Amino acid sequence: MDNKVERTSDSSTGSLVGNPPNGTNVDDSTTSNWSDQFLYIPTSSSSSNEVGFTSDSSSNATTTEFIFYGQTLLIKDDSGNIVSSFYARQSSSEGEGVYSLLWNVTDDDAVFPVSLRAVAPSNA
Repeated sequence: MDNKVERTSDSSTGSLVGNPPNGTNVDDSTTSNWSDQFLYIPTSSSSSNEVGFTSDSSSNATTTEFIFYGQTLLIKDDSGNIVSSFYARQSSSEGEGVYSLLWNVTDDDAVFPVSLRAVAPSNA
């Protein structure tokens, strides 16, 4: 399974837009049929800490203020601070090797900090 996402960014809004490469398989039998999804982090009023993609940029999610410092993704928060608070947690329902990407988790011993980077791993 190859779940690559091509990204484009809009420097005027700080949005990141995800699109699957043409013909990318979601699993062994289907081809991706989504496009132009905004990367989001949950707002402070959200009941979830999960990061994801949405077509609704007005939901309980922040879809703007993403910036890159070199190749590392950061967020400009409401106070104007540049922060990174991405975490991962192994999924209990999806099987081994599948992780949830989370934002600003402070009270969970099962999470660990991660960095989102715009470069391929060195072994790719």
